[in-house]
Amino acid sequence: MAGSQGTIIITGAGGGLGTAITAHLAAAHPDYHVMLLVRDAAAPSAALQSAVQGKLRSYEFASVDLCRLASVREFAAATAT
Repeated sequence: MAGSQGTIIITGAGGGLGTAITAHLAAAHPDYHVMLLVRDAAAPSAALQSAVQGKLRSYEFASVDLCRLASVREFAAATAT
């Protein structure tokens, strides 16, 4: 689902820097759809959840292991629409 302004993909969203970037984007650009790439989308950190809940109009978590090319390819194939 694309937001009215487009889609932003944040890799490493579960880390400290990724969470800080996500919080900044949520405050500055709440109308974008944000895809948050983490290692385990079923268990995002409380800090990351707090950065997006009620602040972004549209977001989703995706499990992607950037150290595994197959994982990156699976994500790319699933989102290339």
